[in-house]
Amino acid sequence: MVYRDPAWPFHGHLWYKKTLTDNPLEKEALSHMGIPKKGMDREGILQRLETFRKGDVDWRSGRVFGYVFDPGEEIMNVGKAAYSASLAENGLDFTAFPSLLRLENELAGMLSDHLGGDDEAVGNFTSGGTESIMLAVKA
Repeated sequence: MVYRDPAWPFHGHLWYKKTLTDNPLEKEALSHMGIPKKGMDREGILQRLETFRKGDVDWRSGRVFGYVFDPGEEIMNVGKAAYSASLAENGLDFTAFPSLLRLENELAGMLSDHLGGDDEAVGNFTSGGTESIMLAVKA
């Protein structure tokens, strides 16, 4: 069942708890197809993902506060290509992927310089908001 936080103004924010809402897009978001007996082709997967997004907020309109940053098409394409280049590598083991350690150190160094850090400043990649917040609190 789903509980929708009444204090949150956006239609897509659902929390798995109590009751199912009457919104058909939210009901559909909770459904799942299970493990298919046969895999899907590339186009089928991309089409299904696009169908999932039909109720999402139109962030490209520039009228969404938070959640996304639109850097423009050219920079977005560079970012996607860079992300894809290391998609399968696991940044948890820098002995296997020293290139990711190099990237982490360069980005942490750039941010340290930008924020006026000294030689003692450190930083690391995280995979999401919760992990980032936990590490910041721990620091």
